[in-house]
Amino acid sequence: MVLAVLVAVGLTLISAFTGWRAVTGDSKQAFVWKIATPNIRLDEMIFFQIKLKQRKKILLYTVGSLVCALLTIFFVNAFYTPPKVKSYSWNSLSEVSKDELEIITWNIGYGGLGKESNFILDGGTDWLPESKLIVKKNVSGIVNFIKSQTPDVFFFQEIAKASLINRSVSVFNAVVDTINQYQNIYVSDFCTHLIPPPISINSGLGVFARPGLISNSESRLLPLEARRIGAFRKNYQMVVNQVSTTVENKKWILINLHLAAFDSNADIRAKQLEAVRSFAMKQYQRGNFVVIGGDWNLRLVKTEFPHQTEDKYLFWVHDLPDDAFPSDWKIVADPNVPSVRTVHQAYIPGENYVTIIDGFITSPNVEVVAVETINLNFTNSDHHPVKARFATSDKIN
Repeated sequence: MVLAVLVAVGLTLISAFTGWRAVTGDSKQAFVWKIATPNIRLDEMIFFQIKLKQRKKILLYTVGSLVCALLTIFFVNAFYTPPKVKSYSWNSLSEVSKDELEIITWNIGYGGLGKESNFILDGGTDWLPESKLIVKKNVSGIVNFIKSQTPDVFFFQEIAKASLINRSVSVFNAVVDTINQYQNIYVSDFCTHLIPPPISINSGLGVFARPGLISNSESRLLPLEARRIGAFRKNYQMVVNQVSTTVENKKWILINLHLAAFDSNADIRAKQLEAVRSFAMKQYQRGNFVVIGGDWNLRLVKTEFPHQTEDKYLFWVHDLPDDAFPSDWKIVADPNVPSVRTVHQAYIPGENYVTIIDGFITSPNVEVVAVETINLNFTNSDHHPVKARFATSDKIN
C-alpha cells in the first residue's frame, strides 16, 4: 500500500509539473499571437478557446491531484500507529548467562540539544539546532563518552537517524560505528511517512548489548498523547529485553522506556506508568529479575538544585507518584547529580532548572550494586547518562 501511494504521489507531481508548463508556456504564446493578429478567423478562435478550456481542466486536475497527495501524506502520518507488540531478533550464535549486569541509560537528545540549544516546546524559540556544525560537535562528544564506557547494555532514548531535527547528521550511525562490537536494535518512536529527506524525521529507542547477551526483544506500545505538531505525534513504547541467568528458568527482564513529557497534568504519563507497572509485575511474579530504565519524565528523587528558572517553564515537572510501584520495588538514581536541564534557554549553570528524571526502577529480587550519574555539564545533550550495576539477589558479593 505504501508503495502504491508513493507511485501515485510521484505521478501526481510529474503531471502537475507538466500541466503547469503547458499552461504557463503555450497559452501565453497563444495569447500574444491573438493580440498581434486582430483579424483572426472564427474557426481559429473556437480552436483556441477549446485548447484554453482543456488547459484549465489540466490545471484544475493537477491542483486537485496535489491536494489529494498532500491529504494522503497528512492522513498516513495522522493515523499511523505501530504494532502493539513487535519482536526483534538479535541473531546470536550463542547465549550468555549473567547474574550481574552493568547498564547505562542516556537520552542523547537526537544530537541536537547540546548546551547552546533551546527548544520551543520547553518555552524556547527554536525548533531546530542552530547549525549542522553544532550537531556534529554534539555527536562527537556523545560518541567519545560512549567509547570510554564498557557496560553490558546501553539504553538510549532519542537516538535519531539522519533527520530534519539533527540537520541530517545520524547520531545512530555514529554510535553504531563507534561501538561496533555491540549488537543493537532500533525502535522508532517518532517517524514521518511519505516525506523525503531532508525534511523527514526518524528518532527512537536504541538497545546495544554485548554479543549473545540478549536472547530476544520486543517493543510494546504505551498509551499515546495528543498530537502536538499537526498530524505528528510520538508513538511511545517500551523495549523489553530478555537475558539469561544461572538461576533455573529465571531471566533478566530489561526494559528501556521513554515516557511522555508534554501531557497536561501528566495524565498520559500516569496511564503509561500503569501499563509499565502491570507488565513488570507479571514478570516479577514469574520469578524474573526486572530492571526498568530510561527517561521517565518524572522526578525520581525529590531534591532541589540551585536555579533561577521561572515557574512558567516548569510546567512539565511532575513527581513519580508514591504508589507508582509497590513499596518494596527500588528507585535507582544518583541523588547528587542532576540528570536533565530545562531547555527554555541555552544552558547556564545555576540558572537553568535541573532535576533527576533518568534512572532505574527494579523488582525486589534485584540487588543494586552501584549507581552513578556522570556529570558532563550538559555539553552535548540536555540529559546526563546514568550508569548502574545490578545483581540477582542470591548472587550479590
